[in-house]
Amino acid sequence: MQGTIKFYDSAKGYGFVEPDHPNQKDVYLPAEQVGTIKLQSGDKVTFELKQTERGYIAADVRRIKGGRTSNAVRKHKQRPLRAYC
Repeated sequence: MQGTIKFYDSAKGYGFVEPDHPNQKDVYLPAEQVGTIKLQSGDKVTFELKQTERGYIAADVRRIKGGRTSNAVRKHKQRPLRAYC
């Protein structure tokens, strides 16, 4: 499956993926399924759904190269410019 990172905080150890499929709910993303990649809100990812005792989680998460949503880019462009004298 493919989706977009809605929220991810490595310090807290979890996040959520918003699947691209419109009829699916957000999927819980535990830090142990991320590995060593650094994720930010807006990153496009591929993942597998894994059934656990508490419901589905995102497993085998991989970032798609160059995959950022337009909202993430727009937020980046809104930063104020610094004047250097």
